[in-house]
Amino acid sequence: MTENSSTSLGRPIKGVALSGYKSFREQKRFSLRSGLNVLIGANGSGKTNFIRFFEMLAHIMEPNLGLQNYVASRGRADAFFFRGTKVTPELTAHLWFARNEYIFSLQPAADGSVFFAKEEAPFNGQYGETRYSQGSGHKESPLAKNLTGWAGERFAAATLRDWRLYHFHDTSAQAAVMRVQNVADNERLRGDAGNLAPFLLKLRESHRNVYDFIVSEIRNVAPFFGDFVLDPLDSEGLQTQLRWRERYSDLVYYPNQFSDGTLRFICLATLLLQPMPPSTLIIDEPELGLHPFAIAMVSALFKLASDRCQLIVSTQSAPLVDSLDVEDLIVVNREEGESTLQRLEKARLQHWLEEYSLGDLVKKNVIEAGPANA
Repeated sequence: MTENSSTSLGRPIKGVALSGYKSFREQKRFSLRSGLNVLIGANGSGKTNFIRFFEMLAHIMEPNLGLQNYVASRGRADAFFFRGTKVTPELTAHLWFARNEYIFSLQPAADGSVFFAKEEAPFNGQYGETRYSQGSGHKESPLAKNLTGWAGERFAAATLRDWRLYHFHDTSAQAAVMRVQNVADNERLRGDAGNLAPFLLKLRESHRNVYDFIVSEIRNVAPFFGDFVLDPLDSEGLQTQLRWRERYSDLVYYPNQFSDGTLRFICLATLLLQPMPPSTLIIDEPELGLHPFAIAMVSALFKLASDRCQLIVSTQSAPLVDSLDVEDLIVVNREEGESTLQRLEKARLQHWLEEYSLGDLVKKNVIEAGPANA
C-alpha cells in the first residue's frame, strides 16, 4: 500500500513518540506501517494506553468533545501522567504524517485539569520547515478550530480528525447501535457504531456492490442471516433502526435479537469493507465475543482493508495473530512499570515458524507477549 492509496483526504501516521504519558515514560519515535499494525502484549503491558492516546487526540481535535471534558471524566490529570503529576510534570506527544508533524505538551493545573505548555504543527516543505506555533497556556486546542489559517495548519487539523478509534464492546440493550437512529447521520461510521443503520442504508443506496459484499460476509459467519431491513420507520423518512430478516423467513427482527458476537462482526465487516475509509482506523480488541471462525474472517478483512487504509489494532487473540505476518506485529512490553513498543525480527523467529504458527508462538511466550513484568 502506498501512502496516497487511502480514499480519505487524510494521511496515515508515519511515526509517534510519547513522553510522560500513562505507562510510556519515554517512547522515542516509533515507525508505523501504512498498512497493518497489530499490537500484542500481556494484560497491563500498555496496549490499551497506546490506543487510548488516540482517543485523547480525538477529543483534542474535536471542539464539540473537548480535552478538558475527557480529562475530567477519566481520573483528571494524575491519570494521564507517568506515575502521576508529582513524578511527571509534563506530558509530550509527537506525531509524523505526510510532510507534517503535530507536537504538543500538556502540564497539570492545580484543579486537576491540564493546559497546553506547547502546541505546534510543523510542515516540512520544499523550502524548509514552518513551525505553525499555536502558543501556550490554552486549555483547548486552537488548531482544532482553525478553519481559516495557513494551509499547513488546516491540513494537519483535518488529518488528525480523520484518524478514527473504534471499539464495539457495548452490545447491551442501551447501546447506541440498538437504538432508533437519524437517517441523515451517515457520513462516517461512529466509533461505537451508533449510526450503523443509516450508514448501511447509505451504502445500500450508493454502493450496492459493497453492501452486498458485507451481507455475504455476514452470512459466512451467521448462515441464518438474510438481509437488513433499513427502510425508515416514520413517514417523514427521518429515522431508521438496525432491523433484519432471517434467510428463509419474512419475520422482521430487532438488533437485540442478534448474538453479541454476530452484532460485533457486523460492525467490523461494515467498518473494514466501507468504500471510503478514514486514512487510519484504530481498533481496540476486535476479537471480543467472536467465534474463532469469525476471528479468522476478521483477520482476512484486516488484510483486505490494509490495501486502502492504515490499521492500528490491539488484540489478545492468538487465532487472530495466526493469520498475520511477522511484520504486522508490534509487541508491547512493560518492564519496571514502563511500556515500550518493539517490532519483531523475522529472522530470529524463522526456525520456530517452520513448525509453529505465530499464534502458537504467542501462546508459548516465544513472542514475549506473556504476563507483564512488575
